[in-house]
Amino acid sequence: MFDAILMKPSILDGESLEEYTALEESLYAEFKPTSSLECHDVDAMVRAEWSMRRARRMMEAITSVSTGSSEDMKRLKLMERYYKGHEKSFAMAKRALEDTRKHDRTMEKLKARAAAATKSRDRQWEQVLKKMPTLTDWVN
Repeated sequence: MFDAILMKPSILDGESLEEYTALEESLYAEFKPTSSLECHDVDAMVRAEWSMRRARRMMEAITSVSTGSSEDMKRLKLMERYYKGHEKSFAMAKRALEDTRKHDRTMEKLKARAAAATKSRDRQWEQVLKKMPTLTDWVN
């Protein structure tokens, strides 16, 4: 992990820092970020997943004690909106990570092609120079 970009997690009463850390370690192990930009994306995924879990727990708590009142339904719909928003944030962070990796692979291919082209041109020049008469051949 790149410590410079890590943010302090938002842990509420009743939540476990160990559970958050386990989630973070799990996503880092799964996606194996190799740059600070990739770490930023994985961190965003961790925060989004953590918030989705929190919203899910709150929805379960609301439904377990709900009397069916309009206030309970408002709270439930609010938590559902929060859940969907964090789900979208997770998907966007994952897509950003995939886009970064796709870009990096493309750049690596382009660099390899450029290096191969340079090597090929260098070989061609070497062959041309070998065929050219030397300065002493011109003088004599």
